[in-house]
Amino acid sequence: MRQFVFLLGVLAAVLMPAELFGQTETVKITGTVKNARGEALAGVNILVKSAGETFGGTSGRKGEYTVSFTAADTVTASFSHVGYHTYTFSMQGNGDVRRDVVLTDKGVVLDEVEVTASNMHMGDDRVTYIPTRRQVNGANTGVMLLFNMMIPQIMVDPMGGSVSAVDKTQLGIFIDERKADAGELARLRPKDIAKVEYYDTPTGVFAQSGVDRAVNIVTKKYTSGGYVDARTTTHVIYPQGNYSVQGSFDKGDVNILAMAGSNFGRTDYTGTTSREEYMLAPSFTKSSYVDHRETKSLSDYGLLRATVRGKRSYFLAQAMLSWNESPDNTAVNSLSYTGNVYPSAKSVSESYSNGLTPALSLFHQVRFNDKNIFLWHASYSYSRNKYRSRYEEGGFAPIINNAHDKYHKAQAGLNYMHTFGNGGQLGMEVGNFLNKSRSVYRGTSPSEQDMLTNEFLFIPSYTHRFGKKFSLFMRFGVDISTYKVNGMKSRTRLFTRPALSGDYNIDGTSNLSFTAYMGSFVPSLSMMNEAELRVSEYEVKRGNPDLKSGKPITASLSYSKYWNKFSLSAYAKYDGVIDNNISFYTVEDNMMVQTYACDGNYNKYTLGVSGVLRLLSNSLQLRLMPEFFHTNLTGTYKERLNQLGFYAQLYYSTGAYSFSGYYNAPQTILSSTPWYYKSKCNYGLSASWNHRGLFIQVGCQNIFNGKRGHAENYFDYGVYDTFEKTVSRNLGANVYVSLSYSFDFGRQVQRQDVNVDTSSKSGILK
Repeated sequence: MRQFVFLLGVLAAVLMPAELFGQTETVKITGTVKNARGEALAGVNILVKSAGETFGGTSGRKGEYTVSFTAADTVTASFSHVGYHTYTFSMQGNGDVRRDVVLTDKGVVLDEVEVTASNMHMGDDRVTYIPTRRQVNGANTGVMLLFNMMIPQIMVDPMGGSVSAVDKTQLGIFIDERKADAGELARLRPKDIAKVEYYDTPTGVFAQSGVDRAVNIVTKKYTSGGYVDARTTTHVIYPQGNYSVQGSFDKGDVNILAMAGSNFGRTDYTGTTSREEYMLAPSFTKSSYVDHRETKSLSDYGLLRATVRGKRSYFLAQAMLSWNESPDNTAVNSLSYTGNVYPSAKSVSESYSNGLTPALSLFHQVRFNDKNIFLWHASYSYSRNKYRSRYEEGGFAPIINNAHDKYHKAQAGLNYMHTFGNGGQLGMEVGNFLNKSRSVYRGTSPSEQDMLTNEFLFIPSYTHRFGKKFSLFMRFGVDISTYKVNGMKSRTRLFTRPALSGDYNIDGTSNLSFTAYMGSFVPSLSMMNEAELRVSEYEVKRGNPDLKSGKPITASLSYSKYWNKFSLSAYAKYDGVIDNNISFYTVEDNMMVQTYACDGNYNKYTLGVSGVLRLLSNSLQLRLMPEFFHTNLTGTYKERLNQLGFYAQLYYSTGAYSFSGYYNAPQTILSSTPWYYKSKCNYGLSASWNHRGLFIQVGCQNIFNGKRGHAENYFDYGVYDTFEKTVSRNLGANVYVSLSYSFDFGRQVQRQDVNVDTSSKSGILK
C-alpha cells in the first residue's frame, strides 16, 4: 500500500505544470532550407542562441525544420551544411517565427581540402552527429561508419558487427524511427546516412520497452532511380565469407528492394584440452585431447521488401526465406581416466543439422498530427529443423539422437503516443510474443515434446519536460507470461516492469542522466522441455519444466560533456538478476545429470569512462576507455570477481584512404550461467580505399597471437569440476579482405535498411 501511495505521489509531481518550475515561454522557428537551385537540403545544422542558451535542430528530407527555443527580445539563428556558406541572422524571438533560408555553394573546391560545418550539436533531448566526408569514405557499412564516428556513448565491434552502449545499458537501434538491429545497420551504405541522433533518455517513438538509450539513423530519401550493390568479405587464415547482392528501385514514395546472399564458415579446434572431475562412486578425472575437430556452417537467404512513404505515414512489408546447415561437425578425442575407472579410448562424435525458415514482417507508422503518433508491427516465422548426432567411445554402445522440430514464432505490437501542451507525453505499448515448438526424438532416448510460451505486455508510460533543462520518464508495465510443456497444465505468471529515468541538461554542453528498471524473461523452450538425452555411459542431460522466470534489475548513472575537440562520458551501473537461471549438476543413481535450476541472484557493478579526442577536422580521432567490474553470484554456486578493463581506438583519414585500429585488454568474465571465461587481448588494424563506388579494405586481427589462439573456460559445480583450454583458428591471427561495388541509375543510390536474420529458431535440446 505504501508503495502504491509513493507511486501516486511521484506521478502527481510529474504531472504538475511546467510553469511551477519556471516561468519561461517556449516559441519556435520553422521553415525550409534550399540551395540556390531551389533543391531541398536535408541534414542542415540549425543553432538558435537565445537568453544565454543554445538550441539545435536539423532539416528533414524535404528541407523542412522546426527549432523550439526560449523566448527573448533578440535571438540569433545559424544554418550550416558541408559545402555551403554558413548563414546567420538575428530576429525578434518573442513569438513563433517563419523563415525560409537559401544556402549558397562554396565557390572554390580544392583536392584534399574539406571545409566542414559543426558536425555535432546538443539539442533538448538528443545529440546529433553529421558524418564527415572522410568518415563516410572510410566505411562501406553503417556499423563501420559508427565505428569511425566514435560517438563516446556507443561501443562498436567492427569485426563482430555489434553496436552497444558503453555503460552496458540496453541500446535501441532505430532507422528512420523504426526499431531495427545491428544487422540492418550493417546493410546501410554510409553515403546514404544523413545524420545520427543519440538519446540518453529516449522519448517519443524511441521510448519503447527494452530501450534505455537510443540511436536513430536518419537516411537520405529518394523518389526516382535505383542501384545495384554487391559486397564480399573473405577471411584468409580463418575460412569465413559473407557475400551478398542487393538491388533497389524508387518511384515516387514507393521503394522495391530485393536481396540475396550466402555465408559460410569453417573452423577447427584441434589441440583443445579439457579436464573434468566427476564426484561419482568412485570419483575420477577425465582428460581429453582433441586430435581432430572441424565445424562447417552454411547459410543462404533471399529477401523481398516493399516500402511506401506518405506525408505522415510509413508502411513496410518484407518476406524472407533462409536455409541454414551445419553439414560437418566431427570430433575425434583421446580420452583417459584416473583410477582405471574406464579404459583409455578414442571417442568419435558426429552431428548434422539444418533448418529452413520462411518469415514475414509488417510495420506501419502514422503521424496523425504533431501531437499523435500510432504504429503497429507484426511478424511470423516458421522453422523446420533436423538434428542428428552419434557418439562412440571405446567398446561402449553408440549413443544416437535423431530429432525433428517444428518451431513457430509470432510477434505483434501496438504503440500510441500523445503529446500534451504542457511538455508531457503519454505512451501506450501493447505487445504479444508467441513461441511454439514440437520436437520428436528418436534413438537412444526417444521422446516427444510439445512446448509453448506466450508473453503479453501492457506498458503505459509518461514523459514530462520541465522547461529546457530536465525531463523525467516513468513506466509501470505489466507482463503476463504463460507456458506449457507437453500435457502439463498451463502456467501463468504476472510480472511488473517498472522503470524510471531522467535527463538533466546542465549547460548546453553537458548533461546528467539516470535510469532504473526491472524486467522479466521466460527461459527458452530448449531449457524447459522434459526431454532427457543420454550423453555418455555416465552422463545425462535433461530440461526443467519447473524453471522460474528470471527478473533482471538495472540502474545506471551517466555524465556526458562536450568540448570543441574532446567528448567525455562517465558512467556507473548495476546489473542484477533475481531468480537466476543456471546450469545445475547433480548425481542420480551414480550418473552425472546436467539440468537447469532457478537458484540465487547475479550482481554486477561497473564504473567506466569513455573519452574521445578529435583533431585535424575530425581526420584524426582517438578513444580511451578504462573500466572496473565487480561481479558476484549468490546461491549454490557462490563466486565473486574483480576485473579491470581497457579499450583504445584510433582512426585517421586522408583523401580516399583511411586507417583504423583498436585494442581490447585481456579479460576474465564471470557469467550468470555460471561460467568463467578468460581471453587474451584482442586487437586489429585496417586500411581502406574508396573511389567512385569501389571500396577495398584490408585488415588483420591478433596478428601476433599465432595461427591458433586460445581461451579458457572453467567452473567448479561441486559434484562436477570442468576446465577447458580452447584452441581454434578463429581465436588466433586473422586476415580479411572486404570488397564492395555499387552502380547507380537515375540518382545517387540509397542503401536500404534490411533485416536479414538467417538463424533458425529451435526447441531441440542439444
